[in-house]
Amino acid sequence: MSGYAVRPPVNMITYSYGSRMVFVAPAESYDKAVDLAQESFPELRDVDRDQICLETRVIVGQSERKQAQIGRTAWPAFLAMLVQFEIVDGVGM
Repeated sequence: MSGYAVRPPVNMITYSYGSRMVFVAPAESYDKAVDLAQESFPELRDVDRDQICLETRVIVGQSERKQAQIGRTAWPAFLAMLVQFEIVDGVGM
């Protein structure tokens, strides 16, 4: 035994945009995640997908909370570290 608990796969995360939140299954790619954001939030449908970024909340240092953008190439690693109902914020620039 390695001493680490094996986490079950995450089957639900939370997308947040403006004042709304919606539960979704994690998308398998960053592009599909953006598609899902546009599908989940009608106000994003007419926003150019290159102007949409996905973010998550992180703790910096001991307790400072910040938003961190999830890069396209980081999406697979981000999915691997998710916890159930993790919040992903959509930002239309």
